Amino acid sequence: TASASNNYHFAYWSGDTNESVIVGDTITVPMTQARSIAAVFALNKHTFEVVSAHGVTEPVAGIYTNSYGTALSNSVDSIETLGSTQYVNTGWSMIGHDPASGTTNAFTLVHTNDAVLTWTWSTNYWLEVDSIGAGSVNHSNDWITAESNVVLIA
Repeated sequence: TASASNNYHFAYWSGDTNESVIVGDTITVPMTQARSIAAVFALNKHTFEVVSAHGVTEPVAGIYTNSYGTALSNSVDSIETLGSTQYVNTGWSMIGHDPASGTTNAFTLVHTNDAVLTWTWSTNYWLEVDSIGAGSVNHSNDWITAESNVVLIA
């Protein structure tokens, strides 16, 4: 019977297995001749899903399969502007792996579990302020956080 070490799994039996009975990780070998048999083990695989509503991510948003212990570099554009709407990366959250969140737009991790990485965003809208005639307004053109209030004084 083959027994895998931590973070490995039994893959298959190799060698002089003819006439043997194989059931999963157990092999029954008739010793009718000299034989050389090996249990083959492989690193466990884990899924890594990248989710982002905006920006260009590295790796590209999608689902990946990596061997246990793979080093992953993750990043996303910090700002995406579409017309008069701006999306600003506020960090990330992750399910199934530690750390569970961060406030940067880039980080690395060693992949050891199935995980889902979600890049998080805030929304800004462009406020354009003009004055017509002689006078001024106390606020200039700027990106304003969605759902906030701006007090303009003429």
